[in-house]
Amino acid sequence: MVALQEVALLTAIALEPSEALWFLEAKQRPELLNLEEVQRALVFVFTFATAVEASPAARQEDRRRRRNKARRHERRFDDAHAKIRSYRAELTGDRTTVTFTLEDVPSPSEYNEWAGAISEELNGPWPGHRRFLIHEDGELVITEIEGDFATAMTRIEVALAGAESAVLARRATVASERAEEQQAEDDFRARVIAATPPVLLSWLRIGMIGDAHGPRQYAVQVQIDREAVRSYSDDMRQMFEEAGAPAYVARGGWVVSSMDPEEIPEFVVKFVPGVDAIIAKRNNAEAEREQQLRPVLEELTRRGYPRDVD
Repeated sequence: MVALQEVALLTAIALEPSEALWFLEAKQRPELLNLEEVQRALVFVFTFATAVEASPAARQEDRRRRRNKARRHERRFDDAHAKIRSYRAELTGDRTTVTFTLEDVPSPSEYNEWAGAISEELNGPWPGHRRFLIHEDGELVITEIEGDFATAMTRIEVALAGAESAVLARRATVASERAEEQQAEDDFRARVIAATPPVLLSWLRIGMIGDAHGPRQYAVQVQIDREAVRSYSDDMRQMFEEAGAPAYVARGGWVVSSMDPEEIPEFVVKFVPGVDAIIAKRNNAEAEREQQLRPVLEELTRRGYPRDVD
C-alpha cells in the first residue's frame, strides 16, 4: 500500500511521470547507479521539490501557516510571560476538551522552541499520547481531562510561567552535551594523530568515523585505494580477516575496515608488505598483458594509428 501511495504521489506531481517511475526503481538499487544516473536522480529530486512547492496543496499549506502565525497574540515586551487570554470548553460524548487562547507568546523565531519546552513539561519528553497540545496559532488544548482538573490547570500555569527558564535550561544542556561530544572527538583525533606514522603510503588513508546513534562511538577507518589493488580486493579482504579486522568494499571504491587508534602502528607494519606484494602482482600482470599485446601495438603504430590514453 505504501509503495502504491508513493507511486501515486510522485506521478501526480512530477512533470514527467515516466521519470518518477524511473526514480522509484533507481531508489531500490542506488549502489548500481553510475555517475550519469546519479545526476539524473538529482535533477529529478530538484524538479520534483520545485513542483511540490508550486503545487496548490503546498500553497494552501503555506497560507494556513501564515494565517495561524497572524492569529498569535505576540508579546510586546521581552520580559513578558505567556498567559491565558481566554478559553472555550466543549463536550463531545463523554470527553471534555478545553482550548486556551494564549497571549504574550514569543516571536516567530522563538515560538517553536518555546512551545516545545511547554509540551515537554506538560506531556513528558517521550512521544506518545499527548493530552496537552500547543498549536501554531498560539492555542493550548487539553484534549482530554484526566483526574483533577484543578491540578491540570496549576500545571499549565506553572509551565507557562517557567517556559523561558525551561528554554534557557534546555539550551544550556544542549550546549554542554555538544561541548562534551566535541571534547571526546578532539581527544580521539589526538589519539589518531599520535598513533599515525608521519608518512603514509599513497594507497593508505586513515580517517575517523563516528556513530550518530546513542552515545557517540569513534573508530579509525582505514581506507585502501581500490584502484591501487584493482581486481585484488578479495586478497585485501582476506588480509583484513586474517588480522581479525573484517573489511568490505565501499561504494566509493575503497577496501575499508575499522580499528582503535592504538592498533594503527601494528596495522601499518603488518599490511604494508602485503599490499606492496599485491601492487607488485598487479604491475607484473599488466606488464605481461602489455607484452602479449606488443605485436598488435607495434603493427598499429607502424601504420600510424594513435593509441587511446586512459
